[in-house]
Amino acid sequence: MAPVVLFDGACALCHTCVRFLLHFDTAIKLQFAPLQSRTGQMLARKCGFPTDLSTMVLVEDENNWCIKSSAALRCLKYLPTPWPFLANILSVVPLCIRDGVYDQVARIRHVFGVMEGDSSTACGRLPKNRMAVY
Repeated sequence: MAPVVLFDGACALCHTCVRFLLHFDTAIKLQFAPLQSRTGQMLARKCGFPTDLSTMVLVEDENNWCIKSSAALRCLKYLPTPWPFLANILSVVPLCIRDGVYDQVARIRHVFGVMEGDSSTACGRLPKNRMAVY
């Protein structure tokens, strides 16, 4: 199973982050799906992570997933240099501080815009070879 990044399909800021990952993931290591999609909901049930839309989730396999700032930093490790180096530097910041900042941004994320249409089908905006489908 390729690592899957789950995100709020109605959040424009989340889509910007996904586009950033798509742009730099030239080795095509990551797949993507909205948390609201069938794939997102199925992975949540199967793996047991929260379906709170205020967090991104990185699912590496059934037993290995992370949320919030840990997921964001872990995603950077799949990208080419210098991104893994940056992730390692930011990892030294205590989790409570990283997730505190993440939570503050998550609270206001819709200020950056809301995606139109059905958020569960936001994958339709992604390249077909990057959509996680299970």
